[in-house]
Amino acid sequence: MLNLDSAAALAGLDSSNYLSLIDSYSAQLDAGWRLAAGLPLPAGAERADLVLLAAVGDAALAADIARHCVLFRSRLPVVLWQDSSLPAFIGPRTFVVVVASGDDLTAAEFRNLVDSSPDWQQQLRQPRVRVDELKQANHTFSRREWREQVERWTINWVRE
Repeated sequence: MLNLDSAAALAGLDSSNYLSLIDSYSAQLDAGWRLAAGLPLPAGAERADLVLLAAVGDAALAADIARHCVLFRSRLPVVLWQDSSLPAFIGPRTFVVVVASGDDLTAAEFRNLVDSSPDWQQQLRQPRVRVDELKQANHTFSRREWREQVERWTINWVRE
């Protein structure tokens, strides 16, 4: 039987070294928080009453981690939305953040959805919506600098 309290036993099963990656999250988030302090927000963001993180696939995992990091610091509710349609509850004061990697089939499907959806196109043209895309990033944001960039964007959006 596997002893889940044994770091050595878990490390023996961790061929991809995910445990060390998880151990480094705290330092990465702290660095991202400091780096985000000076980033500008799009027009209208200061009037937001809700932050909606729209993401699918592995980008949603990155967005959800960032959401949990700011949950108790944000003066606004931060919601993760993982659907191909927009929720009915968004309004003119909802700040929509789309999280997507560039080199990813799911992100490509999302771009195709936007291209075919007048509703998404209208929403993405709003001044309160910001779309930042890491074109070189893969679906897991596997490079540290890609994860740190998503952290900086998210932290800055919530800070303001």
